[in-house]
Amino acid sequence: MKKFSKTSALIALGLSFSLVSPTLANAAAPGKVGSTTLRASHPQKPTSWNYLQDGTSALMVPTYLNFLESLFETTEKGDLKPLLATSFTVSKDGLKYTINLRKAKFHDGSTFDSADVVYSIEKNKTSLNGVLNGPLASVKEVKASGPQKVIVTLSQPSNQFRAGLGKPTTMISPKGYFESNNVGKKLIGTGPFKFKRWEENIKLVLRKNNL
Repeated sequence: MKKFSKTSALIALGLSFSLVSPTLANAAAPGKVGSTTLRASHPQKPTSWNYLQDGTSALMVPTYLNFLESLFETTEKGDLKPLLATSFTVSKDGLKYTINLRKAKFHDGSTFDSADVVYSIEKNKTSLNGVLNGPLASVKEVKASGPQKVIVTLSQPSNQFRAGLGKPTTMISPKGYFESNNVGKKLIGTGPFKFKRWEENIKLVLRKNNL
């Protein structure tokens, strides 16, 4: 078993995984060989699981790339690695991004497609969290071009938008999520772990996504 030490007198946000998470494993201390569970703690708790409103590390640390995935992932060298998107091209004037998507399933079994990307980018742009809305400031229009392609038009060329493709800026939730009963209570994404249960002030339990 791998554990983080609690570093605060506050009740920590405990994370329990059925498999070791790539996002958190690097920070975990060596532990029992062969364990399939990672336990980690965090000195804060999120105010809710609505990431449009709560931008604290208590929400982002356990959820980004575990529950929720962005279109690309930023590598240690700063390159964009395909995640929910396989590739993208940029027009010569730097105003139009054509993004090609991979096939995937959300944790609720629904199919991921371009409509979810359009919905999520438009929602993220309205967020109170600058990490989400900042890189999207130049986004003029987002539209689907078939189920596996999205075209984003900018008002002006933006290196910040390009970098945001590999950050929480483009985290994707299923279309309609923020109008559902799950918002603020349970996250639904495409990541390697599913939201199992949240015991307030005690722990967040994730389980392996087998879809």
